[in-house]
Amino acid sequence: MKQSIELIQEGKKSFLPDNSITRTYLSEFFIEEDKLVTAAFGLVFCKDEVLFTKEGDVGHPDTDIPGGHIEKGETFEQALFREVFEETGVKTENFSLTGFAHHIVSNPPADYEYPTPDSYMLFYTGVIEEKKELNEHGIWITLDEARKTQWVNNNKKLFEAMVQRARYMRGEFTPTFLDVYNESAEKTGEIASYDRIHRQGLWHKGVHVWILTSDNKFLIQRRGPHVQTKPNMYECAAAGHIDYGFTRNQIVLKELEEELGLDAKGEQIVYVGTIVDQFTEERSAVINNEYDDIVLIRKDVDISLLRLAKEEVSSIELFDAKEFLEKGIKGEENFVFRPLEYKMLYAFLYE
Repeated sequence: MKQSIELIQEGKKSFLPDNSITRTYLSEFFIEEDKLVTAAFGLVFCKDEVLFTKEGDVGHPDTDIPGGHIEKGETFEQALFREVFEETGVKTENFSLTGFAHHIVSNPPADYEYPTPDSYMLFYTGVIEEKKELNEHGIWITLDEARKTQWVNNNKKLFEAMVQRARYMRGEFTPTFLDVYNESAEKTGEIASYDRIHRQGLWHKGVHVWILTSDNKFLIQRRGPHVQTKPNMYECAAAGHIDYGFTRNQIVLKELEEELGLDAKGEQIVYVGTIVDQFTEERSAVINNEYDDIVLIRKDVDISLLRLAKEEVSSIELFDAKEFLEKGIKGEENFVFRPLEYKMLYAFLYE
């Protein structure tokens, strides 16, 4: 299923003449005339670091992304490869077009050198397996450091889309599509990508899987440090979105297998209830409007035999179930904040 063109930002750019507008789009393809494209930029990711050009200290507002103008006779990609190498010393051809900016200049000055009223900049995502030697202008910085730069602050949704694209390109995740719901929890008939769901705050459905052992302990995961939402926090054994074309129980089994390497096909999946989970994650530009089905599985598990998905799960621990829920209801600092879910489970198990 091909990604459609999606407008993610509109506003004025400081480098354009007065009364100009820039609209930034996400798309895997570009449909305008080649002659209107003036520049190509790319972010290269290596694991959980990203390649910037060093125009100042790490986190300095002048830190920028590699790229530049397309010279006569060059293709978009040739210009991108050349610019990234010249500005950082890194050679890579593993790039994927992620989006573009449309500049509309209505009253250009006499010396304005670009096409008017329309010109375009392209944005590519690149990945490499191992960090390469840099020249004096290149710098590898962590994703959290990148999020403090002025460029990312001005282009949050674009940057987070590129982070997610890099993860897809590395094979860490597979792009998925979800049913879109309305505020009454009814399907609208539309489907949307996981990424667009969170960028636009569309209503969707997920499932939270709680595993309770025979000695009344919950199997609890600590989320990975680089997941898109709630990094390093404790939550249920597994969770995931209900993908288009899947049932809730199919997703329960799928998430347990993918996140923990746990086979629960023969276990009874008990529906406890549904909560509304709404939050905004400024760090990753996520707007979450989600209906989550809460399910419980009673199962004894040897946690030493589990196979954790390293991209999503830091660790698995056993917690006394009643104590865990009581702490969650009170808002324990390192627990994902879902007091209604904890109250629902507490009532189901102990009242």
